[in-house]
Amino acid sequence: MERLVAGEASGMSVYDRKLKDFLLGNNNEPQDRIARQGAPSHRAQYRGQDLWKRYFNHPSVKQAKRVQRATKSFSYEGLNLKENHQQIRLLRIHPQRVENFDETVVCDLFVVDLARVKNKFEALSYCWGDSQADQIISIHRAAVDETGQLHCGPAQEFPVRSNLHQALKHLRHTTQFVSLWVDAICIDQRDRPYAAAEKNRQLSMMSEIYNCAKNVCIWLGDPDEQSSKALSFVHKISNFEELEACLRIVDEATTGQWMNLVETLKKTQWFSRRWIIQEIASARSASVHCGHNVVHWDDLAVAISILEENQAMIERAFSPKPIFAQISNLSATQLVKSLTHVYRKFSTGEIAEKLLDLETLVCTFQQSQAKFPEDVIHSVRALAHDSPGLEDFEFSANNDKGTPELFIAFVHRCIERSRSRDIICRHWAPPVTDTSRERVQLPSWISDLTNAPFGLPGTSHERQNGENFVAVSPHRRWKQYNASGTWNPNLDGYLSQKDPQVRVPSAQTRWSTGNVPMPSISSKVNGAHAHEDTSSPSSPTARFQNSSNVDALDELSLRDAVQEPRPRSTDSLSFTSTNGEVTSGAASPTKGHKRSITAPAISAKKEINKTNDWNPILSAFTKPNGLNTIKELADPARPLNHQNSRSLQGLYIQEGKEQVHHMEHADYLSVPGFVLGTIEKRSDTMREGVIPGDWIAILRGDKKNVVPDSLWRTMVADRTENGNNLPEWYKRACLHCLEDSRFVNSQGDLNTNRSLSDTPLDTMTSKYLERAKSVIWRRRFIQLKLGTAFGNDLVYGLAPERCKKGDIVCIIGGCSVPVVLRKIEDLEVCGSFEAAGVFTLIGETYIHQKMNGEAVQDLGRVKKLQKTFVLK
Repeated sequence: MERLVAGEASGMSVYDRKLKDFLLGNNNEPQDRIARQGAPSHRAQYRGQDLWKRYFNHPSVKQAKRVQRATKSFSYEGLNLKENHQQIRLLRIHPQRVENFDETVVCDLFVVDLARVKNKFEALSYCWGDSQADQIISIHRAAVDETGQLHCGPAQEFPVRSNLHQALKHLRHTTQFVSLWVDAICIDQRDRPYAAAEKNRQLSMMSEIYNCAKNVCIWLGDPDEQSSKALSFVHKISNFEELEACLRIVDEATTGQWMNLVETLKKTQWFSRRWIIQEIASARSASVHCGHNVVHWDDLAVAISILEENQAMIERAFSPKPIFAQISNLSATQLVKSLTHVYRKFSTGEIAEKLLDLETLVCTFQQSQAKFPEDVIHSVRALAHDSPGLEDFEFSANNDKGTPELFIAFVHRCIERSRSRDIICRHWAPPVTDTSRERVQLPSWISDLTNAPFGLPGTSHERQNGENFVAVSPHRRWKQYNASGTWNPNLDGYLSQKDPQVRVPSAQTRWSTGNVPMPSISSKVNGAHAHEDTSSPSSPTARFQNSSNVDALDELSLRDAVQEPRPRSTDSLSFTSTNGEVTSGAASPTKGHKRSITAPAISAKKEINKTNDWNPILSAFTKPNGLNTIKELADPARPLNHQNSRSLQGLYIQEGKEQVHHMEHADYLSVPGFVLGTIEKRSDTMREGVIPGDWIAILRGDKKNVVPDSLWRTMVADRTENGNNLPEWYKRACLHCLEDSRFVNSQGDLNTNRSLSDTPLDTMTSKYLERAKSVIWRRRFIQLKLGTAFGNDLVYGLAPERCKKGDIVCIIGGCSVPVVLRKIEDLEVCGSFEAAGVFTLIGETYIHQKMNGEAVQDLGRVKKLQKTFVLK
């Protein structure tokens, strides 16, 4: 390894010619790591906060101080962040001496134009992990000056985490330099203003970076005996002749090989991280590394597909092994199944077309995890054909707003672009917690992943809930139902047919997605009525008109180890009690909050758009002048007292640096709709897939040897698992189940989840039971009394576990399924339009014979029934 060194007054030294050739674009492509046989867990915005702010807990104090010193002192060369430039930093790893695998990793770090190094570097995809940066590598900054001379600065120490350190040691060669893009090193992760802009720009380039790499190196971690055997088995079944033997021969050794593969896929964190989706989807070629074991990604993907395709055969052949029942629900399986639908590529591997929108991508990978809840959006935004641009402030990586604000912006964006309100029934949002690890309450129209079929990612591979009736996936893009038909009022006044990014009409605010006047919320506060004086310096309106107060608030930093959501602004508030009297209100704390924090009577911070350029997303969140903001009923146990309110700064920073997240925010959504009926009866919750016998009797009636449509169709929500119409044999299969004592007990309860290992079933009955189980799990049967306009008839359906007698079932314009709503009696909407009130969204529902537009056939009747529902 020739290296020319010359001292200079600047302290810089001249580097070897190979590095100069690389920077000038004269190098060769990297060698293939492996021939085919037959990233990261955190948002880039916040990864640095763990890497640069929180120090490792290492037994060696000397090493700890060394890492701390390296963290503060490392110096980056700046990048050109203009949108018409695509610059990145590359890491060039020096060869190791053969006899010393553990010697210090030495690298060069330099800035290059992405187009110049296309196909001439590799990119790393790995999990950051939860450990702290406790290892040190050595980095030289390198650059070519205006005269073409190559320079390099002195070695600087750089802290990395153990998992990355192991990856770098395994990926370096013994004779060649390795050019690698690593997000934790090549992006300045520190919490500095310039770094925030850099991270946002690099985040938007992620798919291009990984697609320009000759190869993506997937680092799974250090090997163990099980993972080593699993990767060897991948090589084996990539040969289809070997595969046939492995499926046909049933012995202990073969069973162990299949189990090793499934267990390795299940426990390997890389498959379950959200950030790796764009990394592997964008890759031209990829190699999978587990220690020194290497397989081609295509071979591993084929092995995973083989597992899914042959799951039923494997379960029967190698039963009883419960782990095989989890194959279809593994993150690895879902990842491989969806990847082919993300891009259309040329034969060279370059991206020809992005196929999916942001909403589909966010809602698809439900079993993928991220440390920060906002990563559910940011980890896949570069993959979307409608990806938010750099000008979309609400979606930028350096936006200092909280996670709830981002989620609300995302819902509005989905409604604007899709011209559908199905997003309010989809389960996509990770739970949000504050700095004290307490749950932050999201609006009911943002459904979190605890309601998803398999619950929160990483918690269980067993079913937790029934299938989502409005689920969307890359391989099934059509809607299963169409309850609202073509009736979708108020969107035309809100959106342009040609360009959805238009200004919101003056009669609307950010929480309204229809052409509906802004209501004010009426409420009664402890029987007391205090009038707001906007001329008083202590009033919220007057305070926010004082620029010095706003500037002081802007200087407050809310970031700690992780970015947390801010309290929303209240602006000037007016409350109208149910008897018509006007009061001034205070934000109430969340019920059950035990900390001794007095909820402030004024808002925390007013968000001000300081640019003259109109931003469609930001404008949708700005309150027009002269309109009151909806506000929650104040805490009845606390009388209003502006004089005793906390100071503005006190709203942000408290003892222990905890933030006031338990104020109720004005997170309301206005939707048009009409009442279909009221829930009169509900069954017990169908836990563990058991359908109560008394409700089977109600739906079946006194008919023998037949089963009515209201029963056999409702049990499977009138659709197959692929969203298609039901075949006629489903009816016969249902009748067979109801007459079979293996599944029906003496009380008439039908167990759809009974183990079938000892009682072989015909294929048709098995398929019907499996579909019924996926639908009714933790739901309730309901009896719905239709409204007078629909004949006061009784109909039946399925509703969420939380539904109650007296809840209403509504058809919402632009929503493909009916929804269950519960009225909040303490709040009412005042205005000149037909408003039904303020409601909590309980969830989506199936109503027999009302899922295909039957309720909206008579548009004249619908127009008379239409009201506005304000969802909280």
